[in-house]
This record gives sequence, C-alpha cells and structure tokens, in this order.
Amino acid sequence: MTNAAENDGMPDGLALTDDALALYERIARGDGHVEPGQPGLDELLGIGLVLPHLFETDRYLSSDRQYVWQVLVERERAGIERSGELLRLSVERLRALSRFFAMLPGTATGGEGSGGIEFMKNPGDANAAAAAALAGARSFVCTAHPMDRPRTILNISEVSDIERLGRGVRLRTVYPDSALSRTPENEWVSAVTPHGAEVRTTAAPFPRMLIVDDVFALMSDNDAVREHSWTAWKVTHPGMLGFIRDTFKLLWHVADPWAGRARPRMTKTVTTPRTRAILNGMNDGLTHEAIAKSLGVTTRTVTNNLSPVYKALGIEAGDRFRLGAWWATSDERELEEEPVQE
Repeated sequence: MTNAAENDGMPDGLALTDDALALYERIARGDGHVEPGQPGLDELLGIGLVLPHLFETDRYLSSDRQYVWQVLVERERAGIERSGELLRLSVERLRALSRFFAMLPGTATGGEGSGGIEFMKNPGDANAAAAAALAGARSFVCTAHPMDRPRTILNISEVSDIERLGRGVRLRTVYPDSALSRTPENEWVSAVTPHGAEVRTTAAPFPRMLIVDDVFALMSDNDAVREHSWTAWKVTHPGMLGFIRDTFKLLWHVADPWAGRARPRMTKTVTTPRTRAILNGMNDGLTHEAIAKSLGVTTRTVTNNLSPVYKALGIEAGDRFRLGAWWATSDERELEEEPVQE
C-alpha cells in the first residue's frame, strides 16, 4: 500500500492521508460501498478523485484521472494569470501534480492518454456492442428512445428485460410523450413494470442513449437522430461515461412516470374489414362519396356499414367527430381492412 510519507512536498490540498489512499485504492478497484463518515472520503471528494454513484446511496466511483488532472492544471493556470507574483510557486505546483498522480495506486481504468471513445458508423456494429454490454449487465441499465420502436423489437426486448430484472438489474427507460398513444410501447411498459422496471416520458427532445453499469454507453450522434438511424458513439472512457450518466439523470428528473396501460385481448370487435377501411378513409379526410368510389360500393352502403358501429358505441348516427375520436385511439385500427378496389 502507498505510504502517506510520499505526500511530502505535495502542494496544499493535495496531500492525502493513509486512510484516503487506502480508500481510493479500494474504490478504484470496484469496491465503492463506503460507510458515512469513512475517514479519507472528504479528502477524495474535495480533490475530485471520487464521485457519488448515480443510483446507489453510500457508493462511490473513481473519477477519470486525466479529467481531474486537467481541472487542477487549469486551476493553477488561472492562478498564474491572476497574479504574476505567484508565478514561481504555481510552476512548482504544476510540477507537483505529476508527482501526485504518479504516486496514486494503479488501476485498470482512467489514466492520462486513455481512449474509450469510438464512432460506430455501422448500425450492426453498434447493435452488437449493445447486445454484448446488456448480456453482462450487473447493476443497472438506462435507456432513452426518442423514436418509435417496432413491435418486433419490443417483443424481443421484453423477454430479455424481464430476465435482467429477475437478476436484480435495475432498468430505467425514457420515451417521448408520443409513445403514450402507441400500442407496442404500452404493451412493453405494461409487461415490464410489474417486474420492477421504471419508465418515464417527456415532451423535451433528447438523444438516443444506452448506459450499462459504470462501464459502457452508446449515444447517437446528431445526424443519426435526424436520419432515424443508429450510428452512435461507443463510450467506455470513465470521464465521458460520467457526463452521459449526468445527462440521463437530468432527463430522468424532468420526465413523468408511466406505468403503461394494459391492453386486453379483443374477443369481440365492433368493426368489420369494410368498416375499418371506411373509418380509415374518414380519418384521412375523405367524404363518404370518395370512400364509396375507392371501395367500389354505393354511398348508401358506406352509411349502412357505419350504422352498427354508431349503435355499438352509443354514438348518435352521423356524429363523425365522436366516431373519429374513438377510432383515433381504438386497438381495432391495427386489424386488417378491406382492400381498395383496383
């Protein structure tokens, strides 16, 4: 273990006690659970070498050393600019920063010159990286989906999400408010929230994100959001991971909880393939005459086909506004309709 005697000659505020060095080494190696009032914790927080965990109380993570280094260097440079009289002392402090980071216990993450940021132009590569990270998730998964998600994708996701939740992996997901009216997202939310998943929606714009534990993140670039594709930045750099986690945390706090709404299986419908074709035509703003022509029937046939629907819904015949309002949110919209005449 590093001896605090190596702190001799360190600038004010950068000398660490034996307790602080031992605690830092433990946190840097992944054991981040710290009891309140643990000796040395305030020293590490004051320098910025550790940060509180995003979700877990009394757990801490080691900061990216390169980032902390740069912050402290910039602080010294600002001091140089403020006072020429402190030039010699500040230069010595800058040199001391190198000695300070050199004497810290070695870890597998962070460090000056570390990489950890990769642009994934091929969506297949991004999906493969995401799948591998999700398979190894141990603590938490955070996702943000600004675009509609196909039912096939959500069905696959539902199975794996419930499996992870069963292993104790925490799941938080953010959708746009538009998802509230979409059946696939509603069914997914209704399926996973009973298992402990947390889901929220927001009207605020946001990028597509995936965060797995404290080791992996994917974030779509700006062009990907506009083009509805999944080219992304793969991030394993500790400093950037912290930034992305904070971005998601801010998004989470402005979003509203959503538990979904159960969609009972339809054992009986009030529409037929023809009436669904008629209602879709009305939804597109077509007149009864135009709908009749497209279906190859008379206008009277269109009116007669709608009569049972008005009656079943308790809507006055001819009240197209209320009929349209019901159709806009009806599950029956996803059923097949009668094909248009050629």
